[in-house]
Amino acid sequence: MKQINFIWPVGFPLIPGAGGSETFVLGMSEKLSDNNYSTKIYQDISNANAPSLLKDLSTKNNTIEIFINEFPPAYFKKQCIVSLHCPPDKQFDYDKNFLPERHVLITNSKFSRAAYSSLIKANKPILKIVYPWVSPVFTSVSKIRGSTNKVLYAGRIDKKKGTEIFLGVARLSARQNDGLQFGVIASPYLDDYGREYISICKAEPNINVLDSVSNPKQMAELISQWDILVMPSLWPEPFGRLSIEAQHLGVRVIAADIGGISETDCGLLEQAKHGDIKDFYNKIISTSTLGAPSIVTIKKAQEYFTLQVSFDAFVKVVKSIE
Repeated sequence: MKQINFIWPVGFPLIPGAGGSETFVLGMSEKLSDNNYSTKIYQDISNANAPSLLKDLSTKNNTIEIFINEFPPAYFKKQCIVSLHCPPDKQFDYDKNFLPERHVLITNSKFSRAAYSSLIKANKPILKIVYPWVSPVFTSVSKIRGSTNKVLYAGRIDKKKGTEIFLGVARLSARQNDGLQFGVIASPYLDDYGREYISICKAEPNINVLDSVSNPKQMAELISQWDILVMPSLWPEPFGRLSIEAQHLGVRVIAADIGGISETDCGLLEQAKHGDIKDFYNKIISTSTLGAPSIVTIKKAQEYFTLQVSFDAFVKVVKSIE
């Protein structure tokens, strides 16, 4: 059985729980180890030692390399896997710089697979889908019931993630005096826009600014105290992990009708027109009248996007190139 090496991007720290890429690498590596696979994560590669390390790995016949969000260099001729958790860069010339067609690309949604396929014309790779999964902590935390009017934004503080839409909805709600309560998580890693945005939210009468959390269990406990999670992205998210995590907790999700978010439906997803404050507001109002999901509905939602299903799909890809 070949050793599986995960190649983390140069210059980026691998922080548990920070995003989908980190969760994929750490979770899949642990699951592989539990199933008697030998694995290694290369996460401290520098620009200086990367060429010699990758050239050495390219000559080994007893390993399989998985590049995370980066394509292997041209000299890496050995068949490998490229796991892509980000949307394609439309400015990048894939046909000029891309790898040989025998390599395998893994994307995290049908939407993302189609996007990459449309940009890679000359050297068509093998394209596979391995969907993200929900950590078990999101199924072990009980939804705190008692209200249906608490609305949370838990994404990155970034305009393209729809933060201005969220703020616009909260202000419209205040004018309507409808009783909705809003919450936003203040990340510790804020840029100038983020700091100004959080300051503005603190001044709004119906927005609570919440402290950031440091691990999935704390995130699960935080989200479980809310009734509706909004994901008002203005750009096409490849998937949307927060959506499936919230639904496993029994929290309803209202997300923008763009990107791969429609593939996250576990039975508690509603979509609104992206960029449309009024449509998001109307969907929130109608969703708040539905009441809390039943236990049966929540259990049904938890049947989607399990680690075992993702692991089986990933192993199938690995075995195809062993």
